[in-house]
Amino acid sequence: MLAHHAAGVDALPGLRVEAQGWGAGAASPGDRPNALRAVAGESGGDLRRESITVLETNLDDAAPEVLGSLHERLREVGARDVSVLPATMKKSRPGHLVKVVVRPDHADRVARALAEETGTLGVREHGAGHRWVAERRVETAEIDVDGETFEVAVKIATDTDGRLLDASAEHEDALAVARAAELPVREAARRAEAAWRDDPGQ
Repeated sequence: MLAHHAAGVDALPGLRVEAQGWGAGAASPGDRPNALRAVAGESGGDLRRESITVLETNLDDAAPEVLGSLHERLREVGARDVSVLPATMKKSRPGHLVKVVVRPDHADRVARALAEETGTLGVREHGAGHRWVAERRVETAEIDVDGETFEVAVKIATDTDGRLLDASAEHEDALAVARAAELPVREAARRAEAAWRDDPGQ
């Protein structure tokens, strides 16, 4: 019944364990023990743990236009994060190191897209690992500038207990407000973040 109704996890989440126990059934599946372990506890407000792998390749002849569009293209096929770093290649030639964080089940298609977009002859994988990430959502804040109301998306990061870690205005929204209201973009972002903090979930 538990297996039917509960989603699986790849690791026990951070808990203050209050009780645990084992049980065994009468049937013998053959390929595994017919046993169940139950653990009861309270969440400790941790970050969420997810499985990842890291792909990387070195580029010594990539055009700036290719590198500029690479982030968006790789995200379209499943990349979680993309970094392009300056690097020194063979014979001291300048080049780039591309690093991509991806879920293990998306690694093949992201590696193929990386090869297709850049022409690289090989993509390295640094084995499956994990990263810890905040829970994320986007909410809307309203700010008033000289009698005119503007809406700005604010990215909210919390731990698993809902405790706030960060609230950041979406740059493109803040930039649009800054241009329309003749404000510095940092001031537009600051006002949006302050408005959300004064009335979270508005």
